Amino acid sequence: MIRPALFYAFITLSAVMWFLDGPGLWTFTVTAMTFILIFVHRKKLNRSALLGMPVWFLAVSALTFYHGISSETLLTGTETVLQGTVHSVPSEGVSGLRFVLKTESGEKVQAVVPDPTGNPPDYNSLCRLSGNLEEPAKQYNEFGFDYKRYLNQQRISWLFYAGEYNCVQKTSVKSLLYSFRADGIERLGLLAEEDKGRHGASVIQALVYGERGTMEEGHREAYRVIGVSHLLAVSGLHVGLVVFLLLFVLQRTGVTKETSFTLAICFLPFYVVLAGGAPSVTRAAMMVMAVLIALKISLPLKPVDSISGVFIVLLLWDPANIYHIGFQLSFLTTFVLILSGRILSRSQSWFGTIVRVTVLAQLASFPVVIYQFHEFSLLSIPFNFVFIPYISFAVLPLSLLIAILLPFAALPAQLLFSFVSSTLDVFHGIMFFLNDLSLFRITFGQPSDLMVFLLYSMTVLLFYFWEQEFRQRVLAASAVLAGLSVLQVMLPYIDPEGRVTMLDVGQGDAFLVELPYRERVYLIDTGGAVYFGEEAVSAGPGERVLLPHLRGRGITKIDKLILTHGHADHIGETCLLTEHVNIGAALYPAGGMHSLLELEVKDCLEEAGIPLIVTYVGLSWTRNGGQFRVLSPNGSESSENDRSIVLEAVMGGYNWLFTGDIEEEAEKRITADYPDLETDVLKVAHHGSISSSTHEFMEIVKPQIALISAGRKNRHGHPSAEVTDRLENAGALVYRTDQDGDVTVTFRNKKGITEVRAVAGRE
Repeated sequence: MIRPALFYAFITLSAVMWFLDGPGLWTFTVTAMTFILIFVHRKKLNRSALLGMPVWFLAVSALTFYHGISSETLLTGTETVLQGTVHSVPSEGVSGLRFVLKTESGEKVQAVVPDPTGNPPDYNSLCRLSGNLEEPAKQYNEFGFDYKRYLNQQRISWLFYAGEYNCVQKTSVKSLLYSFRADGIERLGLLAEEDKGRHGASVIQALVYGERGTMEEGHREAYRVIGVSHLLAVSGLHVGLVVFLLLFVLQRTGVTKETSFTLAICFLPFYVVLAGGAPSVTRAAMMVMAVLIALKISLPLKPVDSISGVFIVLLLWDPANIYHIGFQLSFLTTFVLILSGRILSRSQSWFGTIVRVTVLAQLASFPVVIYQFHEFSLLSIPFNFVFIPYISFAVLPLSLLIAILLPFAALPAQLLFSFVSSTLDVFHGIMFFLNDLSLFRITFGQPSDLMVFLLYSMTVLLFYFWEQEFRQRVLAASAVLAGLSVLQVMLPYIDPEGRVTMLDVGQGDAFLVELPYRERVYLIDTGGAVYFGEEAVSAGPGERVLLPHLRGRGITKIDKLILTHGHADHIGETCLLTEHVNIGAALYPAGGMHSLLELEVKDCLEEAGIPLIVTYVGLSWTRNGGQFRVLSPNGSESSENDRSIVLEAVMGGYNWLFTGDIEEEAEKRITADYPDLETDVLKVAHHGSISSSTHEFMEIVKPQIALISAGRKNRHGHPSAEVTDRLENAGALVYRTDQDGDVTVTFRNKKGITEVRAVAGRE
């Protein structure tokens, strides 16, 4: 039976979405579902519940509006001194020490201390910072992290770069808990002997304290891809086990049941802080608290009432929770499992129950997972069958025991850790082996909102038919769901549009060419980890830009990797690509591979079995209406830049010219050899350097669109103002990655260029 609390949860979600997202597909969908549910069940609802619904919608709307008003900044951007309280646990990163500062006016600011000296601030410290305010950078990569939106969702409008700081520690219960948590994480980390055991330690840190930051990116990726990352999130299982152990110990020591319930209720808020405060642990703790309170006062409480109430409270507390992927997946799967009681109750064994829980959870989360991460492993369901009992009944209890024993009995804790770590190493080995088998990994690309809507519509129907035991309809719904999934994979192969994307890889080049109907995919250069004035980041453009973009576009194979020349900002991410992407062949300019980087690239290509084609002027090929011709090098170039591969292409009836880093000497030779070289779309040479794109060259190529790849605040001053003026005077529309981010030019074979889209937009 559907409970009134569930209706109010839907109404709360609808009101929040209307005020945060405005009218749109998902807002209309949730609102329509709310009205349909209320209409279908209207006779089962009493009059007061029905009359209270519109009042509740208006109340939630008003509160959401208030949250929006209260998040507006009071700072002007000219302030150089800020005073306030440290509102988050400070963390050390490549850009320096980062923490949220709550100013005296109540506004939150993301503080960054590039060069911290002396004792760093702790949570709740009173600080005076001297520096300058900056607006967060907008999103520059199509499938990259939108840092500005992330901060705005936390009601943060400014970054403050502090050159100097003076902080005074202010002790509070929460700061003591954070300090205790940090000590626990550090103690677990020290259990690992150098490399031995560090992966086990990172898993235990995640299970006990909700800390995943110590886990290597490769391990996090493997857990995510194979579909078991949810087991590392502190959630209902963890909270339930902790509360069970607490109640068991209290009642065994003579504490009455009622008193033990009270103590457990009081303990849970502290545990939420110790476990990292993620949405999953907050949800689980609040649900357990509700159950314990209901038991104390003998109030019958249905699970759906509990989850609905927690959902409402957390959204009212902070409507921006709706954007948190952990919040979405945690509540989505929990709601589905609670509402699927009839399906689960039919299971005849514990194994059957695990199978049903896993299938229900995977189906419920599947559309969100492929929208956010763009790929799915077929091994997810079978691996969950093994991992759920292993983590739940072995690793998690032992991890909690290790954390409890460690401060008092180091030797038993070390022995237990060695056992847990060794078994985890075996499982990790199996997981990595299976994860590397691309046969089981399906890359879907990012589905459209419409596709996600269709997937969820069919999933709801499947759950309904399953609950009603309509077996033939279950099979039919499953077939349609599978068909939609296959369609998502196949969409690029029936798409008549081709694309050329200038990827924002900072100070470097990476151009992705997709021919219509996904006939072929070419990547011209890879970018490389070259940073000057740009803010330091923990990963190179391969991990940050290339791989996410390829996954987002559903690309699993690059037919030709065209490496224009041997500089790091053009070939620096080649080895990473060979490890993650199937590459048909690599083109490299004549003149040999001699530098350490070139030799490393050559070794990576050979290890991956990728043919290396030495490329001279005259090489050409045709594919699906696209014609490609190499105009340079000829092998006699005197500089590395001038021996760049220069590729002319005809796509969509337009002429394209990709020029690498050629300079004036090469430009003169090319225009002498090809005096009729008119170009519609020009990849501007050498990041817009003054040493290239001469007036004489522009007079011949006469581009309509000019694409310049350059890093923000790069020390070379690329692109040169003289070059951009020259291009604009020639009538070209200039796009730059440092201003526009990723730029995609879309074309059709018979219609030419149909769209030019910049991720960062144009103001």
